[in-house]
Amino acid sequence: MSRDHAYATMLEAMAKMQWNVAQILEAKALEAEKNRNWVLNHLNQQAFATHLEQLNEPIEIHEQVIEVLEGLAKLQYSLARNMNVLLVEQSRGHYQGDGSEDAGGHSS
Repeated sequence: MSRDHAYATMLEAMAKMQWNVAQILEAKALEAEKNRNWVLNHLNQQAFATHLEQLNEPIEIHEQVIEVLEGLAKLQYSLARNMNVLLVEQSRGHYQGDGSEDAGGHSS
């Protein structure tokens, strides 16, 4: 497999992953809207025995949302780092077309 083809394959895979991340975010947004509606309609002062319970329930919900966002942020960071590696290598002149030339520019 040539280096060009390998890079193209990597970029295609990254694009597919970005599309999947977008789908995950869309699903999470719909889920969050449903949760918001449920919370607004069901979690009121009468639903909890103590004030502490009333505070803990929303905190648990927020912690779950934060975990999802942290996971997606880590995924995006690693995708960006991979893209940066490709771009930096290309801009430094290390990109050698199909990989058939050695460091001196001679064909093998």
